[in-house]
Amino acid sequence: MTSREERYLHLDWYRLRDGSSALAAVYLAVASELLPALVPARFGTHEPWQGRFPGDDASTFDRLYREECEISELFIAGGNIQHGRVSGWTNDLEARYQRLSIRIDPEVLGGAVAQEALEAFFIEVAKRSGSFFASAELNDTMFETAQAAPVRGAWAGLPPQPQWLTWYSPEYAELVETHLSAGESRKFAEGWFHRWTNEPANATEILSWIWEKSWVPQELLPTPNPGNTRRPHEQAYVMPESLRAPVQGSPEWRRIEARYARDADHREKHR
Repeated sequence: MTSREERYLHLDWYRLRDGSSALAAVYLAVASELLPALVPARFGTHEPWQGRFPGDDASTFDRLYREECEISELFIAGGNIQHGRVSGWTNDLEARYQRLSIRIDPEVLGGAVAQEALEAFFIEVAKRSGSFFASAELNDTMFETAQAAPVRGAWAGLPPQPQWLTWYSPEYAELVETHLSAGESRKFAEGWFHRWTNEPANATEILSWIWEKSWVPQELLPTPNPGNTRRPHEQAYVMPESLRAPVQGSPEWRRIEARYARDADHREKHR
């Protein structure tokens, strides 16, 4: 196990962009109901932060995201949250999914944030947001190392390394369920939750426990790029079709291209 000073727990949820601007409100509602310790103390699109709790209310948090974050991110921090962000909500850009992420000190699991409450929170955010994947990664860096960059704006595939907690949409669960016989799993109408170990564990510890070189077959993982381990060459061969990058010339591709063309035309007119 890494030293106390080097442990970070990264919680990430991923959902397909559908034009909904409710993701920030979903997070705040679930945190307020199930895990108040993870309600942020500060929030905003830039520093100095525009909002603070408890001075502002939930409607201010929600309105800021809906009105200011069509493209830009909403940042959250303070309290037990070291850093967090909610990606923009428009579905007119190349990026095909939204990401909600927070970083916390895992030591709070023994204090302000009970592990059981954390799991319930993790699951409920995934359910209410309609996440197709979510993960809790324990590592020794302030940055997530598990998830690869998107491929042509679309989901690349599952993380190359196993994560302590994971969530899968029903469509994704059908592809991975047989490979996760170890650990504990729970099924819901909205998806499938899996935990490798009772206590938070990093990828190296999990692999040593399951005695496998890879936690899932290679076809579920992004095709690696020899020159850049964080930016894969191609999407995974096997994944839910809904997560594929739009095919060039398809209606979805043309809709996105039209948005970029409109933006370029607007910039040209206002030079």
